[in-house]
Amino acid sequence: MFNTFTAVLIIACPCALVVSAPFALGNMLRLLGKRRFYLKDTQTIEQMAQVDTLIFDKTGTITQSNAQEITYEGQEMSAQQLSLLKSVLRNSNHPLSPQLYDYHKQVDIRPLDSYQELIGKGWKPLQVQII
Repeated sequence: MFNTFTAVLIIACPCALVVSAPFALGNMLRLLGKRRFYLKDTQTIEQMAQVDTLIFDKTGTITQSNAQEITYEGQEMSAQQLSLLKSVLRNSNHPLSPQLYDYHKQVDIRPLDSYQELIGKGWKPLQVQII
């Protein structure tokens, strides 16, 4: 009896799993759709199960880059510091860099011959001469 029982489980269970997965994932799409969370296909659900990190754009720098108001608090920067700032902003890919670049209209830019991009941290000039 034990051999028959285990033989039935070995044969029937893989088939049951293969058949039940599409039904379960399809049902998940339906339930998520009722809550206005639409996914492309069932494979997306499987990919979401592998996610281990979520990023929330709390500041809106990615999603709302045009709606930012620029203000500066602190010691007033010299013309040379503003020139260096604008020169670095010119090469930056950060979503808010164009707005900050345009904010300082009356500042001349300097060509930066050597700078280093630090992934996720911005730009760093390697050689700066302040005259």
